[in-house]
This record gives sequence, C-alpha cells and structure tokens, in this order.
Amino acid sequence: MTSTIKQFLVLGKNGQLGQSLQKVLTDQKISGVSFAFYGREAIDLSEPETVLSFLQSRQVDGIINCAAYTHVDQAEQDAELADRINHQSVHELAQFCQSQDIPLVHISTDYVFDGNQIGAYREHDLPNPINQYGTSKLKGEQAIHALSPPGCIIRTSWVHSEYGRNFIKTMQKIGLSKPQLDVVFDQVGSPTYATHLAKAILHMLQHPAFSSCQSELFHFSNEGVTSWYDLAFQIFKQPKSPNVFLSPISTDQYPTPAQRPLYTVLDSRKFCHWFDYAIPNWLEGVEECLNHLKPVTSLSTTPSSQDQ
Repeated sequence: MTSTIKQFLVLGKNGQLGQSLQKVLTDQKISGVSFAFYGREAIDLSEPETVLSFLQSRQVDGIINCAAYTHVDQAEQDAELADRINHQSVHELAQFCQSQDIPLVHISTDYVFDGNQIGAYREHDLPNPINQYGTSKLKGEQAIHALSPPGCIIRTSWVHSEYGRNFIKTMQKIGLSKPQLDVVFDQVGSPTYATHLAKAILHMLQHPAFSSCQSELFHFSNEGVTSWYDLAFQIFKQPKSPNVFLSPISTDQYPTPAQRPLYTVLDSRKFCHWFDYAIPNWLEGVEECLNHLKPVTSLSTTPSSQDQ
C-alpha cells in the first residue's frame, strides 16, 4: 500500500452488512481507497476501553461501523452490554475520528422511533425509542452528534441478507417443520437488502458531497412499504420455498420481551438527493436475496446478539 491510498476500517465484518460489503468489494473497487475488515476477534466493542488502543495501532483514514448489538429481545435483559457496544464504544470511535479529523460512517436503526407517527419518518423527526435496543442505538447517535466528527449516521430498517440471522432465513427454517405460521400484520416498515445498502455506502464514499458531511444524519431503506406478514407471503411464494399456510395476527397476540414500534417507515429522499442515488424497491431486494440463498434443509440456528 502506498501512502496515497486511504484505508477505511470496517468494523463488524461478520455481520450482515459487513459480509455484504466484502461481497460487493470483490467486484467493485474504489480508486485510492482500501478496506480492512475486523470482527469481534480483533476488536470487541463490548470492551470500550480497548477501542482507542486498537485504532492507534493501525493506519486509519476512516471508519465504517457496521458492528452492533442487535438482539432486540435479549437487550431487555442485557441492557448494559447493549449500551457498551451500541453507545460507549461508538463514543470512543467518534472521539478518535474527531481527534484525527477523519470520517466515521455509523449504521443506526429505525428502532430509535416509537412508531406512532403518521407518514414516513424523516431525519428531523423526534426519536423516542420504546425498547432497550433502540435506546442504546439512540445514545450512540447522540454521542456522535456531541463530538461531531466528519462523516455520517445512516439509519436503516429491517435488514436482511444471505448472511447471519434475519427474518427471511428464520421464516424459511421454521417453515420446514410447521405447515402453518402466525405472522404479525400490524408492524409496518421497509425491508432493506444489505447488499443494496453496501452498494449505496460505497457510492456515497465516492461522491463529492460526502466530503462536506459533518455527522450528517441520513435515512436509507429500500423503497416501498410492507408488513412482516406480507414479507413472509413474498418469501413463501417463491418456487423453492416450503409450502406454508400463513395466518395474520396482531402484535398483542404475539407478546415479546421487547416492545416493537408498529410503524417505522423511513423517508430516504435526503440520501438520494445528496448523493444522486436511486434506491431499489424492497421487492427487488427480497427477490435478489432469495436468489442468493441456498435451499434450506436444516432447522438448526445459531443466533448471535452481536453483529461483529
């Protein structure tokens, strides 16, 4: 590597977005930029006190933070752990980037909202998380805004991919053993294919407008709106999917440890305007994801609470 090549550290290499970025970068290169991917084995964000020493030992010209504690229900009991990963370590990342005057691209979530709004959420709408996961992610955002390093925060929603743990893969596995599934119909949002988000991030890094970002806040999700029930319907209508009868139920019929917002549709127009970008519809993302998934033959799952 020559000194003219900037190196972005990507944290969370084993998560959905981290793996999707690696996949996209096998075919797409960015001139003058290299990417070094790190997972929990190299930098464990559950130990915020180790973040600075890790960063100081490497060439860092920018950070993309895809790592997070993402297990929404478990966060109700593991609130301290979620806070260390989603808030305290993010503060350390922001402090380092601010001191070095280098960009931080941080991924946040639609769950910073309470879901009571009528109409898609825009960046200026007031957050009001209703569970510990959303609270920890909002505190991470606030830490970045307080320090205001170069770069941006990208809120996204309902992320799915051929990697890791997500709704699409869970539905396919459960469908192997259950001919009928109850799926919530009154939680509404926009499924986001991690590969589409990865491509958008790489496009953003190359756009002239990115250099003017100073902790700028953007929303990014695939276009269109759906419910968990309608998303499941799309999954099981595919030719290779299990034959499953779906029954719509309301949120109060499916109690979970963490309360879920009923409506978290994100308005992504600001991202599209700033970076001259067209976002695909969520149906395109689901179809593309399913085409990349191998046929499901096993019921085994190994869920992780940390996408690092």
